[in-house]
Amino acid sequence: MRRIIELGYAWAPWVILLSVLTSIPALWALQSIRIDVSSRTLSDPSDPARLVLSKVREEFGSDLIAVVYAEDSDLFTSDRLERLSLIHQTIASKPYVERVDSLFSLPDIRDVDGILETAPLLAEIPRQAADLARLKELGIENPLIRQNLLSEDGEATLLTIYLRPEEVGESELTEVEASLEGIIAPHKASFEALYQLGRPELQSWLLETLESDLFKILPLAILLLFLVLAINQRSVLTGAIPLLNGLIATIWTLALMSVLGVPLTLLNYIVPVLIIVVGSTEDMHILHCFRTRLSEGCSGAEAISRTGTEIGLALGLTAATTILGFAATSVSDLPILRSFGIAAMIGMVVRFALSALLLPAWLRLVGRFLQPKPRKSQRLRTPAARLSHTIIHRISPHSRWVLTAFVLCAIAAGVFIREIRLNNDLTEFLDKDTLLHQRIEQTAAKLAGTKVLYLTLQSQPGSYRQPVHLQEIDAITNHLRNIDAFDTVTSFSDVVKRIHQQLRAGGADDFRIPDTEAAITQMLLFAPTEAFRSYVSDDFARANIVIRCNLGDSTELNRLVAELEKELQGGRFGPINYTLTGEALLVSEAVASIVTAQLYSLGGMVLLLFLAVTALFLSVRCGIYSLLANLFPVIVIFGVMGLGGISLNVGTCMIAAITLGIAIDDTLHILVRFNRELKATNDERSAIENALRHEIPPIVNTSLALAGGFAMLGFSSFGPVQQFGILSASVLLIAVVTDLIITPLLFANTRLITLWDIVGLSLRERLLKESPVFRGFTPLRAKRLILFSDIEEHAAGTKVIRRGDVGDCMYVVLSGELEAVVDHGEAQQTLNKIEVGGIFGEVALVARERRSADVIARTETRLLRLNSDSLQRLQRFSPYLSSQLFLNIASIIGERLNDRVRESEQYALRLSQKTDTEG
Repeated sequence: MRRIIELGYAWAPWVILLSVLTSIPALWALQSIRIDVSSRTLSDPSDPARLVLSKVREEFGSDLIAVVYAEDSDLFTSDRLERLSLIHQTIASKPYVERVDSLFSLPDIRDVDGILETAPLLAEIPRQAADLARLKELGIENPLIRQNLLSEDGEATLLTIYLRPEEVGESELTEVEASLEGIIAPHKASFEALYQLGRPELQSWLLETLESDLFKILPLAILLLFLVLAINQRSVLTGAIPLLNGLIATIWTLALMSVLGVPLTLLNYIVPVLIIVVGSTEDMHILHCFRTRLSEGCSGAEAISRTGTEIGLALGLTAATTILGFAATSVSDLPILRSFGIAAMIGMVVRFALSALLLPAWLRLVGRFLQPKPRKSQRLRTPAARLSHTIIHRISPHSRWVLTAFVLCAIAAGVFIREIRLNNDLTEFLDKDTLLHQRIEQTAAKLAGTKVLYLTLQSQPGSYRQPVHLQEIDAITNHLRNIDAFDTVTSFSDVVKRIHQQLRAGGADDFRIPDTEAAITQMLLFAPTEAFRSYVSDDFARANIVIRCNLGDSTELNRLVAELEKELQGGRFGPINYTLTGEALLVSEAVASIVTAQLYSLGGMVLLLFLAVTALFLSVRCGIYSLLANLFPVIVIFGVMGLGGISLNVGTCMIAAITLGIAIDDTLHILVRFNRELKATNDERSAIENALRHEIPPIVNTSLALAGGFAMLGFSSFGPVQQFGILSASVLLIAVVTDLIITPLLFANTRLITLWDIVGLSLRERLLKESPVFRGFTPLRAKRLILFSDIEEHAAGTKVIRRGDVGDCMYVVLSGELEAVVDHGEAQQTLNKIEVGGIFGEVALVARERRSADVIARTETRLLRLNSDSLQRLQRFSPYLSSQLFLNIASIIGERLNDRVRESEQYALRLSQKTDTEG
């Protein structure tokens, strides 16, 4: 990563020119980007249930409907009814319309002077008020019309328009809405209320709101980010550069989406905001480090090189985790989540590439204007220094109590997670205060909702002319009518009972199913097929019960469906073969995909982050600690969702994986800095305090910018997007607190090494083969042992050990050459040379005694120093390595003691021999 940053700086003019030139064709490609706000994005297109729905549509008609709602306290006047008739005729003539059910077309089965009339209620519109009032009463009295087409007070009516699915694709619904609006617009002034509802109107409204949101939220996010950056860095240029990068990245991302065929949806339209806001965080880290190095007197090239060295690793890691966080949502079966994940992943890859290449190029161009001005009064201790000191010296001593408090908070939040409801309804995107939502409520208060469910029963040909099977249908229909959430339920049994009642010119007692199949067959000859074609197949082998509702809660709809299926399968209505389908039901049942997406994305992110951190720092414990610190805010926010009644939907299900991928960035910055500080101080507490002191400013600033950017999504007109933005902002703010408190507490007594440390540490083969300290060690374990311990570097001529000093450590020569010498007056006697793999001072490790000789470095030398503290630390960090090392040290000291014993014995023997000779 450092080399890429340096490359961007070195080739600045070419990088900037290439960025500008490639943006021109990218802008051209934006014109062909597709927008998809349809409900199909909320369900799995490969779901086998969609094939079932297609077959039901072919036989019983479309469930893709639009409605024209008309209301007036004096609705039944000839002028208003003639206007509605004209609207009906005009709509019915359109090629995208399968049929229109209204008072002007639906057969009104009734007895008129002993003759069964089947003409529509308003086949002719009378002029006399009394005749109109009579028709109004007849319509209210007819159970097939009441609530389906005419309200119970006779003041509101529906024209239900069944659209042809084969003629009206999801992209054409907005054109249908415009066509219908053009038909009804000239007549609106004649009614107290006249408007359309249904899928075309909803999709058109969503499209308009999406475009409005995009041009509202993006400028707000840009303005907020600019102010945060400019104020924080005290430079307008510093605020402008990340925004410029973000805008270029947005153009490239949208162009790539267009080329790859990824549409803009109700979720991924916020990707430009995320590109600008999330991508700016790494820009802020680079800018902060670059300006700090400039303030220390470095040249631009030196400053960018040191910046790459210091944060290059963290930048690469955080880019990877953030990209993975967004990409995790692309595994969903729901197109709306999958397209969001793909778009966001593309955007983050492009954005971080620009941070690594284009930002250094800008810095070379304008770097001389970014030199920080010295402050008039510089306090000895900055806020970051005071805060880091407080965390390490005042909070850290009470780490057990602090961590216990966090655990208790997580447990409390976990209790409320069970209360989270699921929702996948397109109307969930509606703001409750919008005119469209008010119209939906107004319509639902008087007439049937616009959601259609089909309960289709399957039997043998001719079965549904038999009384016993019609009784089954009637029992199921009545059971469904007892469910308050269903507005209307209509079936073939209702048509049969209505015909029977009117043929007999009877009252309520005759509203029943005839006793014989022959009577039913003969009776149906008097009714036109239009009266029952939507409810029974031509061979009477399949019956269709049509359910209309306006239920927008997926959890509630799924619960009702589950209870209904339990009743149907339990034998209450006899042995039946059925299917329950409908576009609304497919969307509602797709909440399972939301849960699956949540589990896959969160589980995948947890696993990937654990493996990444564990591999990077070569420590399972480090991976666990990092996840614990970053999962806490996610758990808390899910608890808040359960407590506050916020549903898990296509917006909120993204929070966990995305914010986890973003929040862990701060942890990685702290740990990478901690690793570097450890090398300088060899003291964990000092290193973590220094790391916090350096990282608190950029972490706090980037987190505030991120939270503010996500909070801007709270101004969206879409509910799930609002919730996603506000909850994500909350997670990131909580994550700052946990990162600055939990992370230092967990790592304050931890020695970190990175994979790059292992790769970068070069050991001579002779060291591993000949040094008794590394006996039995593999190269990897030897490197880990060295990096866990303390390393000293000495220039040639340095006296490492002085004769007579009291020592407590032993040394292993990693590179270079030393000599052990003893001074005899002006003469100096060399006792032995110590080369790579050699050890000295080992006895002092177990017995504090004065050094018997000087040890001088004859060349530049690197030494591994082992004392009781480092050995205890090693035992704590890696019990396996320490046990092997202790065994080797014991063997070495044992050999030294044996050598001394032998030397003492030989000295005693020589002394004895000398005494005998003298005697």
